[in-house]
Amino acid sequence: MFYDCRHLRSRTVRDLQMFQHARSIRTTKCIYGIEEVKAPNFPDSVSSGDVKLIKKEGDAVAMDKVVLEIETDKTALPVMSPGHGTIAKMLVKEGESVKSQQPLFQVSKI
Repeated sequence: MFYDCRHLRSRTVRDLQMFQHARSIRTTKCIYGIEEVKAPNFPDSVSSGDVKLIKKEGDAVAMDKVVLEIETDKTALPVMSPGHGTIAKMLVKEGESVKSQQPLFQVSKI
C-alpha cells in the first residue's frame, strides 16, 4: 500500500509508519534466476560464425569471463558471462553456425 505525500496530514500514526517503511523500498534488477545470452551483433560484412566452446554445461562462470567464441572468416568474437553462476544449458553445439542475436546459452545466476 503506497500513500501520496499530500494526504499524510489525515493519516494515523500507524499509517505514517507504513509510509516510512514503504519509502525505503528499492527496486533492482533480478539477481537470481536464469538469463539467456544471445550472440552479439555481427559487422555488416559478416552474416554468421562458427561456435568454439570454452566452457561446458554445468561449469561455474564469473562475470565477464569468456564462455564461448564465435569464429568468423575475419575475427573471433568472445561471448562473456553476464554474471556469476553456472551454465544451466548450452543452446548451441561445438562447430555449429550461428547468426546475430541467436540464443547461445543460459546462465543460472547465484
